[in-house]
Order: sequence, then C-alpha cells, then structure tokens
Amino acid sequence: VTVIPNDFGAPIKDRIMIVVEEGDILEIPLSANGEGTTIYCPEDIKEVDMGHVFTVDRCKRRFVFENRGKRSHNLTWVFLDPKFTERENIQRSTSSKKMTPEEEAASHPTPCHFIVRPKKVLLNPNMAISFQVEGFSPK
Repeated sequence: VTVIPNDFGAPIKDRIMIVVEEGDILEIPLSANGEGTTIYCPEDIKEVDMGHVFTVDRCKRRFVFENRGKRSHNLTWVFLDPKFTERENIQRSTSSKKMTPEEEAASHPTPCHFIVRPKKVLLNPNMAISFQVEGFSPK
C-alpha cells in the first residue's frame, strides 16, 4: 500500500478494513511518518540536459513546481561556488540588486553560465510556479 499524504509533520494513523468473502473482516492498523517535502516537480531535475546549443544562442527551459502541502514554502535558487561556504553562497545569491544575466554571471568569482528566474518565490499551498533556467555564453 502506498500513501501520499498532502502534508508532513504529524504522524498519520488510520486503519484498513479487509472484507473476506465467507470469512471475517480483518482490521489492520496503519501508521506513517512524513519524510521529505511537499514540493513536487513532474520532471526529474537531478540532471538537466539542455541539448546542443551554439555559443551565440541562449538556451531556455521551464520547470513547474507545485506545493501539494498545507504550508507555504520559500523557494530560493542558489549558485554554489566551491570557493565559498554554503552560508556565503546563499548570502551572495539572495542579494536584492537587479542585474542582467551577464552582470549576474560576472559577479561570481567562478564563471556561471546559467541563471534561474525567478530567483526566489513564496509558494503557497496548492499553488504552482514556473521557473525558467537560462544558459548563455559570456562575451
């Protein structure tokens, strides 16, 4: 039996009743503890292949994320530069200064050829958002 709860946090307890023809009714207690997140993306994004793109062209790809839970979630995309700690990367990536993709890429000590828009969003319950990943070659 697979259970997909719509929110995690409190343990889920229920029971399943099995009616046996010409027999007894079997009652089986069920319990589940949530693990992971209620943010859902129908595509596997562990590795994204943008395909073949000429260096003078920009490549773009959209991904939709849904919040299937009962709580709001802040989603923030962070460029992880190996020269900095995780905290420093987050602080650098969440700056509110508006920059063009080229300026944003140039602001990183390590070359970055991809940006994600929007960079940060509050995803409310039962809401979906489309993110765009854009790749380019700095001039």
